Amino acid sequence: MHPAGGLTRRELETARLVAEGLHNKQIAHRMSVTEDTVKKYVQVIAGKLDITGRGRSRIAAWYGRNYGLGEVVTPTNAGTPSDT
Repeated sequence: MHPAGGLTRRELETARLVAEGLHNKQIAHRMSVTEDTVKKYVQVIAGKLDITGRGRSRIAAWYGRNYGLGEVVTPTNAGTPSDT
């Protein structure tokens, strides 16, 4: 599968911000869209990547694998300083 997974530019941007650990409200502010639009993007991304359950964590992991994000933020390490 192509690294972009068939995602549009805006969906890919959303995936990157999810991988950075931002919440929907923060993503909406950064992208100048509504929070409902962000929720829809996350649903569409999960569908395109065939992700079920724990969608945000799996989107973050997918983005990290395909785009080399240093440390993917998950609920278990959010707010924890990196050892690097």
